[in-house]
Amino acid sequence: MTARRVLGLGCLLLAACGRSARAPSLANTSTGDASPMAAARAAERGQGGPRDYARAAAIYTRLCDDGRGELTACFALLDAVEMARGVAFSHQRVLDLQRLLCDRGDPVSCAKNAWWAMFSPDVTGAVALDFSERDKQEQRAAEACEAGDGRACEWQGGQFMRDGDNSEERRRRAYGTACTQDQLYSCGQLAIELQTCDEAEIEDVAACEARALASWRASGRDADRLDAVARLDQACRAGDATACDLVPSRRLSPEGLCRAHDYRACSEVGCLGDEAADAAARAHGVEADSSCARPMGRALAAWRLAPPGPGRSRFPPVVADRRKLRGAQPMPPFEAVKFALHGGRDRHDWPRFDVYNVGDRAVTELGVCLYAYGAADAHGRAQLARVTATLPSLGLASDSRRLLALEDAVTTALPDGTEEVLVTYEHVRFAGDSKAYADATQCPAQLPFDQRITTMWW
Repeated sequence: MTARRVLGLGCLLLAACGRSARAPSLANTSTGDASPMAAARAAERGQGGPRDYARAAAIYTRLCDDGRGELTACFALLDAVEMARGVAFSHQRVLDLQRLLCDRGDPVSCAKNAWWAMFSPDVTGAVALDFSERDKQEQRAAEACEAGDGRACEWQGGQFMRDGDNSEERRRRAYGTACTQDQLYSCGQLAIELQTCDEAEIEDVAACEARALASWRASGRDADRLDAVARLDQACRAGDATACDLVPSRRLSPEGLCRAHDYRACSEVGCLGDEAADAAARAHGVEADSSCARPMGRALAAWRLAPPGPGRSRFPPVVADRRKLRGAQPMPPFEAVKFALHGGRDRHDWPRFDVYNVGDRAVTELGVCLYAYGAADAHGRAQLARVTATLPSLGLASDSRRLLALEDAVTTALPDGTEEVLVTYEHVRFAGDSKAYADATQCPAQLPFDQRITTMWW
């Protein structure tokens, strides 16, 4: 993030900040010392020391006492579990804690669990759609919102989205009430247009945000949106990562958040090829979707905005294309191995790949070919390079996946102008075989891009 982008948003917000004194948080039901909650919030925000979500979650867990303790701590713990910040994501833990909070009279927990119960199969596998219970709990949440409960209004704002186009004003009022009580997601929903400013084709995020803010000021009808952005800005300046995330030019690096035990951020870093971060995310219940679409959009936007220089890669980022194993099956030799993007680039700028053995025999040796192609034109994509490498000790068990270690075997730099890379193989040996299988037609000297061999994962 450049200083220009941060200062630009701060200056634009000055007019709104003057009237946005921070509203008190949802009423704290604690009757004891507030310092443990203050310590937890400070740990989340990196105030007085490094950001540490695990420390904050441990405090919330102790204060919540399995739903029997401070409601504010329990609500914070619910958020931590759902967001996998400092603690593993667990759907069952969320449901259990919400049930306990519902028993204590929290209408939002009751409404959420009523929704989940509708779609939870019983022991026979059937789903009981209990609309009456859901509607009853929805009504309780609506009444709580009318009484000014910010959490209930945030829930209501999301529920109005299913009611069609005529619900915009109701949704806006609900999110507005929640935002004034520092429900930051609601503030982000009021200012949702800002979140489109980091789309890949937008070159200047700060300028995009400035246009949205100028439009709201000119309209005379968007004071709530300006106030929402001011609250996000204020919270972000205080170190709140959620607030920063809702304003694209203020987002914190996922690498830093991952170091602070934000496991969804670790998953995002894992999409970019960091195996340790990906392992940490998975160990804490976070499974990235196979496309890694959100990290791709953010990484590409950051790459485009980075100033030219030694720290900026010549090529755009590469994210993982994760695929699930499907079980070993008997396969012909040149259909037993598949490739998918692992995420990240090696020191020669080639994308890194995962190799999958979808066959029922271990692969001990593999000879691969990499093809680089330039931009598409009327004649297709020109082939810029073809390189080969042999991996004599692969050791890939059946129905397994691993990183394809090509960095030492392929020393040719990726050519300038490369836009697409394909990988295939022409040589394979299986465990127990006395000889390898070879087929030079799998790796021709010239492989037209539109006639590529489909060893990339289907």
